[in-house]
Amino acid sequence: MKPLTKYAIILALCKTWDLYTTWLRTPDLSRELNVVVRLFGSNWTLNILYNIVVWIATLLIVRIVISTDKSLWPQHQNATKYQLLSFLYCGEIKSPWKLLFATPSSFSRFWYILAGVLLFAEPLIHIVAGTSNLMLTLSSSYDQWFNTNLTYKVAIELIIIVGVSLYAFLYREFKIYKAKAA
Repeated sequence: MKPLTKYAIILALCKTWDLYTTWLRTPDLSRELNVVVRLFGSNWTLNILYNIVVWIATLLIVRIVISTDKSLWPQHQNATKYQLLSFLYCGEIKSPWKLLFATPSSFSRFWYILAGVLLFAEPLIHIVAGTSNLMLTLSSSYDQWFNTNLTYKVAIELIIIVGVSLYAFLYREFKIYKAKAA
């Protein structure tokens, strides 16, 4: 089975989990937090259609990174994870402080990093959202905490998901990079 097909199945399962637990929590979608669904109307047809469109868009974006682009790697074989990230993003090795404020040296480098983060973030978002929906359904104390701390919860989850996804992408790239060097 091709890697993109495997990813499509995993992503579909994660989205289905999120939709199912959303239905458990709010069958009429009156408490749906997805801004896009709320803007275009809270009905299941639009919600499912929106998820299918996002699923297709995600697959189109992540296909860029499913097979690694070795042309974005440094020529020498002894780069560290940080140096590999710097090279992937800028095309050269920069200090951490300079990298923090750097822009990518090409649009293809930007898309490659974005696709790499999205590869891991999109399924993770649906796992977290689905688990949160299930906890809201099963626990009144979590429901109370959730409603009190929604902004902080979303901000912290977003930071964690993006950080974990960036690390997972970098780890995957580094593992392949080192295997090719050996």
